[in-house]
Amino acid sequence: SVWVSSSGGDEVLVITVEGVTKRFARHRVLDDVTFEIAKGERVAVLGLNGAGKTTLFRCLMGLTPFHGQISVAGADVARRGKIARASIGYVPQRAPHFEGTLQDVVGFFCKLRHVPNEEIREQLKRVNVSIETHGAKPINTLSGGMLQKVLLTIAVGAGVKVLVLDEPTANLDPHARRDFLHLLRAVANDVTILLSSHQLSDVEAIARRIIILKEGCGVFDGRIDDLSGHGLGTALLWVTTDSADRVATIKTLEGFGGVRAVKRANGRVGVQIGRYDAAKALGALDANGIVVHDFNFDTPTVEDLLAKVLGKNTQEPLNVPHTNEANKIGRAH
Repeated sequence: SVWVSSSGGDEVLVITVEGVTKRFARHRVLDDVTFEIAKGERVAVLGLNGAGKTTLFRCLMGLTPFHGQISVAGADVARRGKIARASIGYVPQRAPHFEGTLQDVVGFFCKLRHVPNEEIREQLKRVNVSIETHGAKPINTLSGGMLQKVLLTIAVGAGVKVLVLDEPTANLDPHARRDFLHLLRAVANDVTILLSSHQLSDVEAIARRIIILKEGCGVFDGRIDDLSGHGLGTALLWVTTDSADRVATIKTLEGFGGVRAVKRANGRVGVQIGRYDAAKALGALDANGIVVHDFNFDTPTVEDLLAKVLGKNTQEPLNVPHTNEANKIGRAH
């Protein structure tokens, strides 16, 4: 693959992955994957199920053997895995199965990470998880959102340099997901974040750079802005107006984005539009005297984005112009 490194030449590299290949029997799960991530970068790793995302994260943490080289915070993962893992905080899709109470689990991780128990208790209070209120509860009775907040708080409180988040909001309800993302956005700027998610809104909220895997191969590495032409940052806004206002509706909305579809049977008009322009577009309709009876959004998913970027059969690198031509890294399969 041809990889484009988005990190500046003068920035401190925290993660270096070079020529990483992983096989399970005859199946190649990762195929010569190479990239670099600088201190404080927020990077999303995307791919369909089976693309190799979780395996890549396990390699990063030294939890499975691999061919190639990985270093995290200067430590070679294969040779000094324990030291590398000390720099990493990990939040999985589902919290591991624990016995005991919330207080027991917090105490265990504080000892493991050498973090004062009282310090984590205070940080948990700030995210509305009180040990005084919930500490005696069995850990398996707590909500998924609370457990994810606990794991993230412990990881951040341990002063890690890297956060690895493997679909952390996949099983959360909208309220818990919002709280988790709010907590994640508050993480210090010098902490590097590596995130996988099937929620495109999560990616847009956290990441500034995207790495895409397909069948274990790296096919894209670049800025999130490079994918704006594939629907990232936009939504399909549907508005329902009177049939007599259909032409005026289309003309007004065309000022905010190309009309993608028109529902002639019921007067609905669909327009691809930047998400933050929707309120302006609805305001323009109102200013033009067009009554909007209803509106809703069809927002793209990660799968929609990948289908547009990758196509159905291609395994060629995505050809996206990049301003930092000097940082291109070429590798041939």
